[in-house]
Amino acid sequence: MLSQIQSLEEIQQQLLKNYKMNWHDTIISIQKSDIYKDLVLDTFISSDLNLNIKRYSESQEFKEIKKIISKIYSGRKIKILDVGAGNGISSIALAKEGHYITALEPDNSDLVGSQAIRFGANINKVKIEIIAIITDLVTAAKDTAIVTSAADKGAYKRSTIFPCIFEIIKEEDE
Repeated sequence: MLSQIQSLEEIQQQLLKNYKMNWHDTIISIQKSDIYKDLVLDTFISSDLNLNIKRYSESQEFKEIKKIISKIYSGRKIKILDVGAGNGISSIALAKEGHYITALEPDNSDLVGSQAIRFGANINKVKIEIIAIITDLVTAAKDTAIVTSAADKGAYKRSTIFPCIFEIIKEEDE
């Protein structure tokens, strides 16, 4: 998965350089291109959000996440903060498992951001709290497991998100 995200970032940088596209436009361009058909499927960014959620829910990555959560929390349903939630596939998949999800996604896009999460949560009949402003993280993260996919791979500046998380963890330990 990391190599696919790096590929997406490289494609975005090239498109930004040549065409001055934003992330939303980059994803649309990739979705329309036959060249990137496998990449679109492998990174769960097709235009069919429900298909992305279904495929992600059946993925090895998601099975491993469920196994880790089950082992650490003895099968209990827990509060999870999904940092850099993107289109919400992991948030929605975890909510469908019965967990209580807060999705941190500052992008408001209906394709790769918080609007996609709202849409996916509604059609899958799951409740997800969506936080678009990083400063609201402090309130949301108390007694919460933090799951991140995009944020730890450079999609967001670590200096913006992680000091907040480390401060929360530090406060809880004191």
